[in-house]
Amino acid sequence: MGFTIKPGRLHANSIENAHIKFQDGTALELITAIEPKDELAKSYLKLMADGDGPAFLCLGMEDPELTEELLFDFDPTLTDRGY
Repeated sequence: MGFTIKPGRLHANSIENAHIKFQDGTALELITAIEPKDELAKSYLKLMADGDGPAFLCLGMEDPELTEELLFDFDPTLTDRGY
């Protein structure tokens, strides 16, 4: 299907992850938390309880100007809820 799933691990703060690697070199990291052992785990649990989708987005780019143009045209609504 064009991707592989690389299992992550359960970290000491109860955060667990997995990596999805695509053939073109792009990747996604899926992150969840099991219990609120620290502030980061608490924030993930709060986001999940609120029904929010992706909590963070990271873009790697070869052409910053093109990426800026694409984001400007897309015009995403980004919020910071202070978690």
